[in-house]
Amino acid sequence: MANGIIAIMFEVNDIVKLRFKVMVLLDSDLQSVPEVVINLADMGLDDRGNLLTIRNIVKAQDYSIDIAKYYQHVVLQNGFAQNKSCMIPIL
Repeated sequence: MANGIIAIMFEVNDIVKLRFKVMVLLDSDLQSVPEVVINLADMGLDDRGNLLTIRNIVKAQDYSIDIAKYYQHVVLQNGFAQNKSCMIPIL
């Protein structure tokens, strides 16, 4: 994301299509953090007061992220995503 955190996009907002729900996995220092869901449609701000936005799509393996683990966690437990293509690691 624009502030350097790594998250997984897992749900599209029906009203504001480009403001997804994301699950934060790594902080800006690329350290694991407790999983937290952020709804980008809420127009949240980062620690510097900047609007949270997606900067880039990255490969999960570049950050040692087991995407299958999160797919099962989000889909089976929370019922958010409809297919694996919805699970996209983002920067």
